[in-house]
Amino acid sequence: MKRIRKDGGRAFALHAQLGSHGDAAALWSAFDAQIPHHAPEPVVDIIVNNAGIGRSADLASLTEDGFDEVFAVNVRAPFFIVRNPEAEAHAASLAALGRVGRPEDVADIVAFLASDDARCVTGKVIDATGGSGL
Repeated sequence: MKRIRKDGGRAFALHAQLGSHGDAAALWSAFDAQIPHHAPEPVVDIIVNNAGIGRSADLASLTEDGFDEVFAVNVRAPFFIVRNPEAEAHAASLAALGRVGRPEDVADIVAFLASDDARCVTGKVIDATGGSGL
């Protein structure tokens, strides 16, 4: 954040307890309370999801409750934090296809990879972003 401010930008951190229902709404409420102190308009250009927990050294000893907690903090909370129309419109503006991916876009890739047509595909990262950043 220091670098952003040094270069003339605006940035501030929000801290929130994640992993429970309503956590994303609480974070956005904190944003609404803080943004007037940092910017003339409530605009978000970048969100850094810097939350993550681990509960077990190995998968064999991970309990169901531990898994639920890890999933809630590492997956569910970030999903609900960024799920808003402005974020989706911004993501679509970055994609060559002009839209964000849909479940069927990824499902088609998975179906291909599971088919015999993909028998020689190994160890590859497949970009399913619709050409984001091209």
